[in-house]
Amino acid sequence: MVFQNRWTTAFVLLLGGWFFLVISLGCGSEEEPVMLNKNQGTNNHQEPDADLEPDGNQMPDNHQQFDANGEPDANGEPDANGETDPGTTVLLAAPEELTNDPAATFEFSNPDADHFECQLDQHGWEECASPHTYSDLGEGEHLFEVRGRSADGGQEQNYPTHSWEIDLTPPSTTWVETPPEQTLEGQAHFSFEADQPATFECRLNGETWDSCTPPVDLQGLSTGVHRFEVRATDEAGNLEEPPLEYEWEVLETGWRALSTGFSHACGISDTGVLYCWGYNDSGALGMEPVTANVDNKHPQPIPVSDDSDWIDVATGFGNSCAIKEDQTLWCWGSNRDGALGLGPTWPTTWEPEQVGDQQWEFITAGGTDRPPSFSARTCGIQSDGTLWCWGGNAYGSLGVGDEEDRDVPTQVGVEAGWTAVTTNERSSCGIRDGRLYCWGSNQGGRIAVDSDENIILEPMAVGEETGWTHIAMGRTLSLGQTSPICGIRDGKLICWAGTPDIPADEPTQIGEDDDWLTVATGFDTICGIRTDQTLWCFGYTDGYELGFFEDSTAISEPIRIGDYDDWDAIQLGGHRISIGTTDKSPLHEPGGFACGLRMDESSLACWGSNYRGQLGQGFYSDSLVPVATDTSKTWSSISTGAINTCGVATDGTLWCWGFSDGAVTTDGASKYMIFPRQVGERDDWRDVASSRQLQCALDTDDELWCWGSNLSELFGEDGGTILIPTRLGEEVQWQSVSVQSTPFAELKGPRICGITTDNDLYCWGSNHLGQLGDGSTDSHTEPRAIGEATWDQISLADGHSCGIQTDGTLWCWGANSRGQLGLGSEEAHLSPQQVGQDSDWALVETGVQATCALKTDDSLYCWGAAESGQLGLGDEEEDDVLTPQQVGSHSDWIDLGLSYRMTNRSCGIREGGETYCWGSNSRGALGTGERWGTESSPVAVDTDISFTTIESGWVHNCGLDTQGYLYCWGSDKQGQLGAPIGAIPTPQTVAP
Repeated sequence: MVFQNRWTTAFVLLLGGWFFLVISLGCGSEEEPVMLNKNQGTNNHQEPDADLEPDGNQMPDNHQQFDANGEPDANGEPDANGETDPGTTVLLAAPEELTNDPAATFEFSNPDADHFECQLDQHGWEECASPHTYSDLGEGEHLFEVRGRSADGGQEQNYPTHSWEIDLTPPSTTWVETPPEQTLEGQAHFSFEADQPATFECRLNGETWDSCTPPVDLQGLSTGVHRFEVRATDEAGNLEEPPLEYEWEVLETGWRALSTGFSHACGISDTGVLYCWGYNDSGALGMEPVTANVDNKHPQPIPVSDDSDWIDVATGFGNSCAIKEDQTLWCWGSNRDGALGLGPTWPTTWEPEQVGDQQWEFITAGGTDRPPSFSARTCGIQSDGTLWCWGGNAYGSLGVGDEEDRDVPTQVGVEAGWTAVTTNERSSCGIRDGRLYCWGSNQGGRIAVDSDENIILEPMAVGEETGWTHIAMGRTLSLGQTSPICGIRDGKLICWAGTPDIPADEPTQIGEDDDWLTVATGFDTICGIRTDQTLWCFGYTDGYELGFFEDSTAISEPIRIGDYDDWDAIQLGGHRISIGTTDKSPLHEPGGFACGLRMDESSLACWGSNYRGQLGQGFYSDSLVPVATDTSKTWSSISTGAINTCGVATDGTLWCWGFSDGAVTTDGASKYMIFPRQVGERDDWRDVASSRQLQCALDTDDELWCWGSNLSELFGEDGGTILIPTRLGEEVQWQSVSVQSTPFAELKGPRICGITTDNDLYCWGSNHLGQLGDGSTDSHTEPRAIGEATWDQISLADGHSCGIQTDGTLWCWGANSRGQLGLGSEEAHLSPQQVGQDSDWALVETGVQATCALKTDDSLYCWGAAESGQLGLGDEEEDDVLTPQQVGSHSDWIDLGLSYRMTNRSCGIREGGETYCWGSNSRGALGTGERWGTESSPVAVDTDISFTTIESGWVHNCGLDTQGYLYCWGSDKQGQLGAPIGAIPTPQTVAP
């Protein structure tokens, strides 16, 4: 660049602050010269100047014009005021763009300025200095401006500004969902929302505040009053005060009364609170139904009212009645045929209404909606011992001398002395002064009275015997089939009608025992409690309400149900319509179910059909065995074998269930343990590993104990089965253990691998495929060290093993016919081989000729056999995969579970507890709600439960949620799910 004269150069030296401007003017450019501030910023504010050129262009202060030759023109002298530019001001500190602080402090700097002026919200300039503070500012948006001034009066034109918003209003949270104010459930569901974007903190019973996100599910709650609080913090940092809170009471789980209807049940707690659950289509639960049919199903007990003075309850078809402590009678639900007893014009009622002003001792309800009866009725005994009935009177089942319906209580005869009454779809029976009387339909001699008449309009004695204490009538209506009727006379169980191998019209003693306490009948099943408080059942069954795994359609002799010996009451409910006397295939949804009270804290247990939530367990899957509604036991460790499951509860006790083969429960008593049974009496267990025929557990002293199949002489003995936990590897302390066993001959028995507290790896057992990793195919009966490396984790599958060393490297060995070792070939290896060169592996799980692993960045990789989509790599992948391939792009996986032989399935949990499965969906093992098919990419398990741990067996999975509760799904053919029967395609809770 060349300057055109010395004056220009000298001028530059004198006005160094305008150096670049002068050079640009001195270059002879044809463009009009532009004056630039040396510190000018792109975000500074430019205020209009009073000096404008005639063409309207702004002329900044101290602007000097030059002619084409670079000489100053006549207008280039300093202005008349002699003001100079004060330079550029820089903001050093200012409030956040959104804040809840009503004060604001600004720091700014300009070495060329003599002093500063500030302006807030354009309310006028005032002298200021850095730092400059405003206080007690109001809510809303604010604007701050600052400019420098020179000593001679010059002012900054391109000054900085800062806008921000002050929000002083805290958020407000409201409840969306809360539990009932009184409940028997040891769990609670809360949902809430704030009136503006916010984050939440929650606490229970005054404990430490923790961050939370709605909805929030609490579990394992003790009885008593609880307080849940939630508070919100908005984006400005305003904290909601006081917090939103909700108090509710978890009542004692004891029960004093119970009744099962057709599709619902009701019970009264020890505190006198009345609860109902199941189907609510006609308001039978004491609450108004909603439009959507699914919402009329309530799978958990809900309180009928706020009262706590209930003493007895009866459930019928769509209606319920209960008695209070003052002996008043209240009914609600469907008033079909006048069954509520409230008069001819009374409609269906959604809450209890008092029936008359009499005093009552006992109440029962019955009837059916099936042809040809189409009736509902209620009977009760008043405090003076008189009997009253009302409602539908088909076949004279009210016992009032005719077949006309009654819509208010009507006395049956004039006699007193009644102590029991029951009614079904066509008939009724009662006990008066120790004798049994029946009335109503007598077709085929079904009520066993001494009459050839098909209809008996008034009570008629059944035989001459006295000593009757209990009577029960089944509720089914099957074309060509009668309902069972049973009673107890002098401690003997007497049955007829609808009872296997018993004459339909002749009351006959069942067995020879005389120790029966009470009896109940369902649609074609009979259950009773004996003096030793054990429960026994028999009758026609499809495996539901009898409460055991049995394929037979007729059980003639009572069999014991479960191991409990503290039964106090039993009720059977439900209904079915079928064709013929032997064809049990329903034309209608099966509804047979049972509920019982146990004296152990008067706990409630139910089982059978649950399609309308009538078991009260919080879900809709059927249950084969009695399952308590109280599922408060939590777990610290679980392990799924091929067709069994074991777990360590948080109290240190050890439990197993499923296929036993004498090798699961340590007592060899049953082949199928369809509910959890405790292993021994110890309470010092900390971890468990389960396989099909071998189980091992670690205690709190780091000792290893095993039991089960001894096919490969793992216990130093010659074959056989070890039923009692036996200590192995006594010379070392164990950190973790993995076991494998299979019925398949080519694998020749079980094996064990364990990592000691010193991180050494030991393996022993079957080894003919090299799966022990000791460089040979020789089996070993004692722990054998595998190399000299240190290990963090080990996983065993049918024919191969993989583990992670303490340096984060991954190693596999054994069978490799499908590339399951991940080594790039299908060559088997007898000793550990490193998989790739990475050293950031965190977790490995082996499955059916496949392997999956997580890295430390929580990404997921799988390899091996892929024919059923078990690698999760998508539809395009069907060939064997010989090296690790990433599954999807997510990096938030926290746990894995791979299935055993016979199914090809993988499952994993992602951060936040969302669970995914992929591969074979045999018997609903993927948990999607479907029972078959395959998925070649991860699909979400159909549940809102947040899991932390997952384990996979042959055709079932189990997982622990964030509270330590256990859930299982998939096949339960051998009882491995811990209660439900058949295929359960979504997670269901498990409790001992």
